Amino acid sequence: SPSLSQFSSFARPPCLRLDQPCPPSSFSPSLSLSFVSMSERELDAVEETSVAPEMKASGAFSKRVVARASESIVFEHVSLSLKVAPPKNSGSKEKVDKYILSDVSGVMAAGALTAIMGASGAGKTSLLNVLVGRSPPKATLEGTLTYGGEYVSGSTWARLIGYVWQEDTLYPYLTVKETLRVAAKLRLAAPAAEQDEIVDAIMEELDLLRVQDTLVGNALRKGISGGEKKRLSVGVELLTNPPVVFADEPTSGLDAASALRVMKTLKALAVAGRTVVATIHQPRSSIVDLFDEIFLLSKGQVAYAGREPVEHFESLGYPLPPRTNPADFYLDVLAPTAPSADKLVQEWSDNFRSAYMAKLPASSGDGNGKAAHDKPSLPSTWSQFKILLWRATKNLYRDKMRTIVRALQAVVFAIFVGFIFFDLGVDQVGILDRLGVLYFISLNQSFGSLFPVLVSFTEEKGIFGKERQAGYYRSIMPYFLSKTIVEFPTSLLPLAFGAVVYFIVGLRSTALAFFGFELVLYLLVFTVEGLGLFLSAVSKDVNIAQALAPVFIILFMLVSGYIINLDSLPAGISWLQHLSFFTYSYKALVVNEFAGASFVCTPDQLVGGTNTTMGICPITNGDEVVISRGFELDDYWPSVAVLVAQGLLFRTLTALVLHFFIGVDRSEKLADKRPKTETA
Repeated sequence: SPSLSQFSSFARPPCLRLDQPCPPSSFSPSLSLSFVSMSERELDAVEETSVAPEMKASGAFSKRVVARASESIVFEHVSLSLKVAPPKNSGSKEKVDKYILSDVSGVMAAGALTAIMGASGAGKTSLLNVLVGRSPPKATLEGTLTYGGEYVSGSTWARLIGYVWQEDTLYPYLTVKETLRVAAKLRLAAPAAEQDEIVDAIMEELDLLRVQDTLVGNALRKGISGGEKKRLSVGVELLTNPPVVFADEPTSGLDAASALRVMKTLKALAVAGRTVVATIHQPRSSIVDLFDEIFLLSKGQVAYAGREPVEHFESLGYPLPPRTNPADFYLDVLAPTAPSADKLVQEWSDNFRSAYMAKLPASSGDGNGKAAHDKPSLPSTWSQFKILLWRATKNLYRDKMRTIVRALQAVVFAIFVGFIFFDLGVDQVGILDRLGVLYFISLNQSFGSLFPVLVSFTEEKGIFGKERQAGYYRSIMPYFLSKTIVEFPTSLLPLAFGAVVYFIVGLRSTALAFFGFELVLYLLVFTVEGLGLFLSAVSKDVNIAQALAPVFIILFMLVSGYIINLDSLPAGISWLQHLSFFTYSYKALVVNEFAGASFVCTPDQLVGGTNTTMGICPITNGDEVVISRGFELDDYWPSVAVLVAQGLLFRTLTALVLHFFIGVDRSEKLADKRPKTETA
């Protein structure tokens, strides 16, 4: 299609058979193949280990989207180690190397689906991450990687690959089509019509058209199935047309039928010419039949690599038992506790690896040889901001349950507080009640605003980090600004709460006092939500964020000036009052309510008598209340200014954390490594 100009036609690269001669290719150099076509009949045909030549020749795959030519990936002498504490009985305190991968070499053939398999802890995901370029930051990495016989730089390699995460990172309240369109608009600086053409083609090829208008969904909102989510994740990666696709445990959490369908999709990508590599744990037999190459690991070392693992193990005295799933058999003989595991690893190293490596293509080039595979340039920052604002708006306001719960929370608490503190008087008891209700309002709105942010942003931060690693963003600012703006209307809900409470309780009945109260309430929520964003950004998961939050809230609550007078705080901790947003919000609310107000005494509240002639009313001027709490009469606007500053500071700190730590990959890249005898 002319509108898909960035997808170039290709001739399928010759297959690289390492343990037997490769049959002649039936692909014509002029034949343009799509990455996958999946009518039910054609999809079933993909279940065979090799797609029938007549299907290839007849062009059974649609020609709407054409895969870029891929080439084989060769990695040699890859080792990955971490410094760990020595054994307790070693007598040494010096850390020792713990090898996660040890001298691993192999090839991921072009136009083939390669499965990395092994028992738990064998190093499957570690090897995949090393190949992708995401090794642990503090690990020591050795080895080399070439693509099509050439060394490529880490930055070039990142533009050649697509990576499908084990956990689907999708916005639950976007539809399938919207998810793909947003990803296209963020990643492709192409005309809208061309982007829509690509999206439609991907949905057709991945059999997602029938659910294109269905929400992705989550635990609270029914959406598409697990298999459809996984295919959608694959589709998102295919938008930039990468010649290499990696998938980490793509069948994890799926039922048997969905798992098979996902693997057929990956198989079809390989048939169309891509290099496809997937880690997988215990696939069913029908899935094993789809693999072109199998790469078996045991305790971080290679036990086998090639196309005939059953024959290989049989030749070494380990025949496949009748009616046994080959995958189960591989895991049994390579289990860490199985005596056969070490023997098979040693046999491969001593007798098979040399012949295997001798068939690999020679490496060449200076690291820049695949620049032609660059992904399309990103759209402008303004364009990204607009689409991110649209996405955030859709995802937030389609989450009706969240909006309803927050609205109900505001109404219920407003009525509850209103009835408890109903129609406060202006006598001495009314003074204490007003101080109490102002404090409770601050506390209630802080907890009510903080925890929803902790839950939502901690989850969304994970999506942002993975999108950033995939190269979605020019900078974090379009994302963070859109997030801040779209949350603004929900921050206004406390104002409705405040309006209801204010008049039911009977707080100071002037317009200036009412709007002053609402301003402080909004700024308190603004600041608390900023704290929530910051805690979410620095926390690994929502549990840590929720554990940290009460520490800040309770600590700041104690030094707010209600529980203990600010003048009575111990010298060693009195400085905390200057950090506490509770102090500033409560101080501003007290000044707003009491400064210049008048109060009276009932006869029984008089001191020294029971009538106005003989007795004295303790407090008749609200200024005395303000001063008695350790506040100043002119503290309102300075407190407002501090709340604004704290809210902005928390958001700035959040932006800095996102910029420097979230989705930032500082690990060594295997693609940047060169043989020690060469200079990079």
